[in-house]
Amino acid sequence: MRKPHSSKDDTCRWQLAFTILTKDASEPLAPIHERNPILLSPSSMAEWLDPENWDDSEEKIEAMLKELTEESVQVAKEVEFWPVGIEVGNVRNQIVDLNKRCY
Repeated sequence: MRKPHSSKDDTCRWQLAFTILTKDASEPLAPIHERNPILLSPSSMAEWLDPENWDDSEEKIEAMLKELTEESVQVAKEVEFWPVGIEVGNVRNQIVDLNKRCY
């Protein structure tokens, strides 16, 4: 993201950052974990990442978060699940096929 109020000549104007916004889990994710990330549609991702949409208005931020949280419930219904092997639970496993369906 671009640092607010930085000039185009500023070589350090870009700041790498990330945030994972979570909420109480909704179906069908609730059986897996009590929390889940707020899942965004492609259009909402663009809106969220556009710095022109942000200002210092706490009300605007709260309204956008409420809208995204509500949308997340619908996006979660489109998530596809399948069983995988227990190896996926170990971060040391760097196998390409860890996400293959396990029947």
